[in-house]
Amino acid sequence: MLSVTVQPQPSAAGQPELRAPIIHSGVAPVRGLSAGLVRLAGGGHAAPHTHAHSETIIHIVAGFAATLAGDRLERVVLHAPGSVLYIAPGIPHLAVNLSGEERVLALETRTEPGFDDVVPLPELDAVAPSRIAEVRRSYAAGEFAGLLAGPTTATISIRTESLPGPEPVFL
Repeated sequence: MLSVTVQPQPSAAGQPELRAPIIHSGVAPVRGLSAGLVRLAGGGHAAPHTHAHSETIIHIVAGFAATLAGDRLERVVLHAPGSVLYIAPGIPHLAVNLSGEERVLALETRTEPGFDDVVPLPELDAVAPSRIAEVRRSYAAGEFAGLLAGPTTATISIRTESLPGPEPVFL
C-alpha cells in the first residue's frame, strides 16, 4: 500500500502558488505521470510559464479562476469548481485567482514523473499585469457571472478547441 504525506512547498520557478506533489517518481514507481495539489491564494496569480515536455490536466476543486494562455496571454479560459482543462506541452499560460479572498484549489496531473517541468517565461512579464487586471475587472463587474455558473471542459493547444461536454468559455 502506498502512503503519501502531502507537504505544501513553494512552487518551482518562483511561482507564488503552493504545490503539494502527491504522486511522483520520488514516492511511487511512476515513469511518465505525476500529480499534485495546487493552492492559489485569494488575489493571487501564477507567473507566465510553460511545461516544455508535459501535457497537463487541471481539475478545479474549489474557487473561481481564469487561465490566460497564448503567445501574448490573449486567450482566457474561465473555471468554476468541477472544471477540467487540458494544456498541451509548450503553451504559454498563467493562472489567475478571480477572488480577492477565497483560495483556488486544483488537482494537477502531468505526463512527467517529477512534477517539476516548469519553464518561466519572463518575456511575458510585461504583458501579464495588464491582462490579469483586465480579467479581474471583468469578474468584479459581474461580466462572468453566467459563464461561471457551472464547470467547463476546455483544451488549450496549438489549435484551441473544446472537448465533448459543456462548451468552454473563451473571451
